[in-house]
Amino acid sequence: MVWDEIATVVPERASEVLAHHPFFLGHTEETVSFPVVVPGLLMAPWPGNFRAPVLEPPTEGATGPALLSLHVFSMPTVKSRARRLLIRQLHPLRAVPTGYKHLVDFKFIMGQTRDEEGWLTQEELDREQTQFGDIVQLKGLKNDENMNEGKSLDWLQWVARSGRKAQWVW
Repeated sequence: MVWDEIATVVPERASEVLAHHPFFLGHTEETVSFPVVVPGLLMAPWPGNFRAPVLEPPTEGATGPALLSLHVFSMPTVKSRARRLLIRQLHPLRAVPTGYKHLVDFKFIMGQTRDEEGWLTQEELDREQTQFGDIVQLKGLKNDENMNEGKSLDWLQWVARSGRKAQWVW
């Protein structure tokens, strides 16, 4: 809030607000700079006027477009599995009511496993997929798994070809 706005909001108490508010203690109009106010935000309608869409729980076995597809890039390694387990336990999408979970599509995107120390075997990855059902393995990546050489492009192509349709994909 700028100094002039304080005086217009509560004109009779402006100096009291300035004198006792922790943000303004020890400051004058010359020593405090305020962010630029965006006029469009000031004119925006009150958020309470927003009408949320009516959501209905799915019928048995219903699938369709998701409201949100959230895809997290990962790797088929032991360290990455620990991160995936942590994300599964703590991510905020767990708060989505059971009847509406069909509106959110959450997937881990990764390439193929390697026969190297620290990497999961394909059988371990298959068991994880069977247990959680949230892994997408992209085929044909350079060196089986590459975060920096085409994985993003292959993921976008997978979303367009095979991914579940969604209003938003992140």
